[in-house]
Amino acid sequence: MYMKKVYDQKEWFLKTILLMFVLLLTTGIFNYIIDSAGIFGQGDELTKAARALINDKMIAGLENYDERQLQKLIIENSGKKFDIIFLGSSTGMQLRHSFLRFGDGSHYFFNHGVSGSSIEDYMAIVGLYESKGYLPTKIIIGVNPWVFNKNSGQSRWKSIGKYYKNILEKIYGTNTEVDYHDNPKYLQLINFDYTKANLRAITKNKKNKIYITNTIEIDDYIREPDGSIHYPFKTRFKKDTDTQRDAKLYANEPVYSLEKFNKLSNTKLFEDFITYLQKKNIEVMFLLTPYHPITYKLLIEKPKYKIIVDAELYLKNLASSHNIKISGSYDPEKNSFSSADFTDGMHSKDIVMKKLCEHFSIK
Repeated sequence: MYMKKVYDQKEWFLKTILLMFVLLLTTGIFNYIIDSAGIFGQGDELTKAARALINDKMIAGLENYDERQLQKLIIENSGKKFDIIFLGSSTGMQLRHSFLRFGDGSHYFFNHGVSGSSIEDYMAIVGLYESKGYLPTKIIIGVNPWVFNKNSGQSRWKSIGKYYKNILEKIYGTNTEVDYHDNPKYLQLINFDYTKANLRAITKNKKNKIYITNTIEIDDYIREPDGSIHYPFKTRFKKDTDTQRDAKLYANEPVYSLEKFNKLSNTKLFEDFITYLQKKNIEVMFLLTPYHPITYKLLIEKPKYKIIVDAELYLKNLASSHNIKISGSYDPEKNSFSSADFTDGMHSKDIVMKKLCEHFSIK
């Protein structure tokens, strides 16, 4: 009886391992084939989105995708030359062509904002333009404090990492080893959240996938032809009480990309990149998007996060020494922004972008 029991337990264990293997394998194959975010390929939906934007169409329904690959498709396939571009994170994605006033307004603008943007993202997108054979004449760079945190955890730039490598080598004039192979992306094959996203993608009604729209008055993710975005109604028209709640939660540890932020890093690379752009006769401008008033107050009260003040001071000194226009501040009070101007701890409404862009405009 004792030996029989041991045998049964061993058999149960082996069958359990086999079942788990089959489930993981099936999940991996499913996620690889559906790949709604275009992680393992560009995907039909992403190509469709890029084609629509290039042709001056406004689209809706685009969510859960590789934002870097979308920028690549836009730059590589657009027949127009963009005079002004925005580089930065999601905090600047609402910067629109209509907010900028340069000359007669006939310039072409595109917002290349990507979530969690880093210096590598800035350089990679410029590298994409270099590969196309031209560079914009003006670049607005949205600089979040985590850009100078080597422990930010941001690695999504690897999706277009070879273009970062190209610019790095142009700046320093030497071959440089860069590990831009994004091995962690394969963990998405067995990621539960990505599995749910792929299930939603195949069960959605056709009308709810990427589609052309002529109005922003719809409850969906909307992207304008200039690359800027509009959020669904629950974010766009969020109650201020909910915003304040989320602002407080945002400042709870761990804070997005600000952990282990002990000193400013990457400053030399950042400065060398700026110098590279200026030598190409590109006008560089810095945009500092504010935190929510509650979030900012909570952050600077904690010694481990107060370094965001140092990051802002560094950028202001750099802008002064390099004759760079700078607009905004991480501190919302410096531009008289209130809670009603935000949707969470670090994302603002259009009114913030409009006001901050006034400093860049040339009448």
